[in-house]
Amino acid sequence: MLVRYGTPALSTVRVDRETSGRHGMRRLIAAIRNEPEPDPLPAAPTEIMFRDTTVPPRQR
Repeated sequence: MLVRYGTPALSTVRVDRETSGRHGMRRLIAAIRNEPEPDPLPAAPTEIMFRDTTVPPRQR
């Protein structure tokens, strides 16, 4: 990922592709077998990576 080498370091969203891919495969296999779809993931497997382009909120 080239973003981590830029200046200023950009804030990004990290996606857990392994968990998303496994869930997608479970859904695909269930569809091929005409089985019920598995329960959805409880939340999107993501994480915000705060870097130099993020500042604290302003005080009012």
